Amino acid sequence: MPEKNGRGGLDLSAWVGANGVPEEAFIDLGYVPNVLMPQVLAEADVALFPNRCEGGTNLVAMEAMAMGLPTILADNTGQRDLLAEIGGIPLTRQGQAAAPHPGAGVEGWGESDIEEILAALETVYTKRQTLPDQAARMMGWAWDDQNERVFEAL
Repeated sequence: MPEKNGRGGLDLSAWVGANGVPEEAFIDLGYVPNVLMPQVLAEADVALFPNRCEGGTNLVAMEAMAMGLPTILADNTGQRDLLAEIGGIPLTRQGQAAAPHPGAGVEGWGESDIEEILAALETVYTKRQTLPDQAARMMGWAWDDQNERVFEAL
């Protein structure tokens, strides 16, 4: 596990380095205020979410999709709804996730397959121009539209 950095966060740089990743192969952005996330996402080529578990639909993934980034998502838990409604590149090979402690419920959690992740990244790299644009579909998930759906359902 990463150690604390003494500034209220984690020393991810030391942890990543200790796990064999060269310093020039990653950037630790640290804490980024939400208002600055569009600038961060605008610099990205792809968004990758191999999450074991997502309690909701994944707000950061939705922000990436709304920005027009090709988005790769683990096809499990809350992200499954996002994939079904909006699209994205699904990681369907989900292995059984280990429980973090005895008695922890991990039903529906998944462990994404590294080979499938690499294949999805290769797809984005080689076929970016042919990938569907999810930004327009994300616009249908604006708060006003979603609230109206809830009111209609009630």
